[in-house]
Amino acid sequence: LPTMLTTFDNLPTCPVTLLAQLIQKIATTIHPEKILCYGYRTSTYQDWSCFRDGKSHRETIKATFDLLIITSNDNGLSDHEIIQKIELLAEPRDCEITAVVQSLDAVNKLIAKNSRFLTTLYHKAVLVYNAGNKDIIAPPAAPSFEEAKNRIVTTWNKCFPTAEQFYKTACFCLDNGWNGKALFDLHQATQHACMALLRIY
Repeated sequence: LPTMLTTFDNLPTCPVTLLAQLIQKIATTIHPEKILCYGYRTSTYQDWSCFRDGKSHRETIKATFDLLIITSNDNGLSDHEIIQKIELLAEPRDCEITAVVQSLDAVNKLIAKNSRFLTTLYHKAVLVYNAGNKDIIAPPAAPSFEEAKNRIVTTWNKCFPTAEQFYKTACFCLDNGWNGKALFDLHQATQHACMALLRIY
């Protein structure tokens, strides 16, 4: 069976140290089953103010880590509670976390269905924390190009028409001056289009 990565190949020492400190805090606060890091980036912020004492121009570099938090199946916290706690842990370290939270059962079920997101993480993300109680299942064999293409087309054709219907209704409402209803339908059209994109990925 293929094994998951446990070390970073191209990440500088400083963000790895920062991530290690953060993971330790998350582990003791959330008690997850596993944590996978699947992305890292830095953003440079420049700001100026005439009201600041000393140097009026300031440049700040902030790191962002993308994490999959895999919880035990009996975890009592909701997803948004976990994300909120993680964001609070990251704040004093001057970094940001983009977190996706899934239970181990949910992850294994989606991997068994060949979820592109989770199978990609299995092969390419870095396992940065492992409580070791239960394992993530190994992904099944990847589908052929034609099979994957047909699956994507079928899913898109099933999901996207709903977004189109909401969009056409919004256009009709705008033509008749029903701006409140048009705004609602545009929101629905955007939401369903995003859901279709997520499902084909």
